[in-house]
Amino acid sequence: ARCNAIYAMRRAFSSALSRDGASALTSGRMYNWRVRAVYSALDKAGKADGPLCAEDLYSLGHLDQYHYGGTDACDEAAALLGLDSGSTVLDIGSGIGGTSRYLAATTGCRVVGVELQPDLCEAAAALTARIPGLSDRATTPAP
Repeated sequence: ARCNAIYAMRRAFSSALSRDGASALTSGRMYNWRVRAVYSALDKAGKADGPLCAEDLYSLGHLDQYHYGGTDACDEAAALLGLDSGSTVLDIGSGIGGTSRYLAATTGCRVVGVELQPDLCEAAAALTARIPGLSDRATTPAP
């Protein structure tokens, strides 16, 4: 089932490239609604400002985790890879950093996210910075 989801994501990605060109992927049109939705959900929870716990974000499900399977898939990957505090992970297509934050918080590994959309990189950095002690282990540099 996970392989089918991966192939479906690849087809969707290829379709977006052929239909709109790379600009659709880097302009923020595809996912910027998620950034607003995360901030809206945090606001409704009374957490618009100030420190967060990692759980505050990954409890938002698909808003924080941009992939099928959510945190269960992250747990399975972490176990299969044997991730721990000595591991480094490259998270390609990291979105707002949900997977990066989750893996860093739950395994102690270091995660470097790679994302093409500057607004998603900014959101990833801002959200991660609100979780004490996590910014040194989960980073998403701007493109």
